[in-house]
Amino acid sequence: MRTIYNYPDLSEQYIGELNTSNEVKEVQRFLHTRGYDLGSYGVDGDLCPKTKKALYSYFKTEINSGGRVTPQVNPPVTPSTGSKLDRFIAAHGTKTFKNSNEINTFFTQLTGKDFCTWFKDEIGNKGFWGNITFEGRAKHGRSIPRNNFTTHQNNFNRVWDNIPLIFNGALGNHSINIFQFFALVSIIINETGGKFTPISERGSLRYMFGTNSGKKRSYNTATANEDAYTLFRNNTFLNAHRSLPNYTRVANTTNRAWSRDVYPSGFSTDPTNAGIISEADFYKFRGRGLIQTTFRSTYSRLINFIKNYSGANTTLLNYKRRWSALTDSVILTTSRNADWDTLFLNTNLEFPCYAIYNFQHRRNNFLSIPATKAKLIQESTARSGSGSIFYVGYRVGGNSRYGRLLKKRVLQMIDKLT
Repeated sequence: MRTIYNYPDLSEQYIGELNTSNEVKEVQRFLHTRGYDLGSYGVDGDLCPKTKKALYSYFKTEINSGGRVTPQVNPPVTPSTGSKLDRFIAAHGTKTFKNSNEINTFFTQLTGKDFCTWFKDEIGNKGFWGNITFEGRAKHGRSIPRNNFTTHQNNFNRVWDNIPLIFNGALGNHSINIFQFFALVSIIINETGGKFTPISERGSLRYMFGTNSGKKRSYNTATANEDAYTLFRNNTFLNAHRSLPNYTRVANTTNRAWSRDVYPSGFSTDPTNAGIISEADFYKFRGRGLIQTTFRSTYSRLINFIKNYSGANTTLLNYKRRWSALTDSVILTTSRNADWDTLFLNTNLEFPCYAIYNFQHRRNNFLSIPATKAKLIQESTARSGSGSIFYVGYRVGGNSRYGRLLKKRVLQMIDKLT
């Protein structure tokens, strides 16, 4: 707390000196022991609006003109994290949902608004949600045209009418608790920018092929994919795509650059005109979905769903007929981008919803979240940490930072409801 005494008035200079999470935590602990409200997140090392507001109040009321602290006689207060979350669990911890109607009915009874309207009005573009809202997002190329709110509502309903597929991997009846809903809806809003429509990873062939100066993994050298060099010498692949542009340039190539992570020079980097090159694994099996499904090995686990599909969607039934007699390896090698785009975009969200189940089931069933406070607020990357809000973000985003952000976003929604 040494720096506090240097500035009688709070300034951006002071805030700028809080360079690390530990420094912020030190300030938060100081404020908390003097009774200041830090919000639901308490001492978390994040210089959030609640912490800044507490700092302003502290400097305004408790530091005299000489820069010394006026003694505080108020007793410490209990952090709000426990009290609000405890109250929410007591009131709604047993609440379950089977479909979008049950979700919207719950929010309408509690807030007077369906979920999408409530989120747009009360959560989007605020706090830990930054500039994410159902009506527009400018980051990462995911800007949403305004005035399409009704479309986004309809997409939301279609997703949550597929709860059995998402959480149980099969058509039928299945219920989830409210914390499972909060965790996954937060992920999908972030992934799709609030549209609730599957998206495809964007980028040139050079970007997908390479490492982006070490900032990403090469999709060409990833062990979960076949590299382009191998595919361009594979007769099954060549026969399936021989009518496409650039066939004669790459068929049976001896250029070993196609097995590495720097895109060969002299070839188009535009996926729309590169022909057979775009059908190689490094581009064909890029991220798609409500939560990004990436790599041949992951796509391969979706084929069984198609072959055993028992629903009424005509697109899925068509692919079931086309692929029923083929091995998974042949399907993966001979299929095209257009096939997977169709499956993700034109199956009334059944296929991308199953893809979520496939993703989470292969990662320790991270969407199995009990309505237990100790587990909900836990922050652990170990397998035993599964069941927490943090763990959901960690498994989807691949890092602890996203896990902590997801936890804060869920708690922000709970705070507002409480």
